[in-house]
Formats: sequence, C-alpha cells, structure tokens
Amino acid sequence: MQTNLKIAVQKSGRLLEDSLKILKECGIKVEEGKDSLKVQASNFPMEVFYLRNSTFPTMYTMASPMPLFWGRIR
Repeated sequence: MQTNLKIAVQKSGRLLEDSLKILKECGIKVEEGKDSLKVQASNFPMEVFYLRNSTFPTMYTMASPMPLFWGRIR
C-alpha cells in the first residue's frame, strides 16, 4: 500500500509562489490550485492542499494533525 505525502500551502498570498517553486526545483509536478483545494502530484506520491491562512491553525490542532509547510527552506 502506497501512502501519499500530504502538504499544505497557501491558496493565495506571499508564500504560494515560493512553495510551488520549491516543489518544482525538487522535480515534483503539481498544478496550481486555482479551482481546487487539493491536487495530486503527477510524478510523485503526494497531495497538495491549498488552504486559506485562517485554515492552517485549524488543521494543525486536529486530532491527527496534517504535516504543514510554512515558509521557505534555505
């Protein structure tokens, strides 16, 4: 059974572009979530969730917290 990596990025805002750029630099192909809140990477077992800023704290405090990516990795 294959388990998908799940990450969340801003649906819009200053971190969206850098988040997608990091994924692209890693060779992971995902569509920008203009019309959807969840997309599957086409070449890697990963789901990307596009969330509003206000949704991040809610996702983090759930019983089974989703791994979150905030900010830029240097």
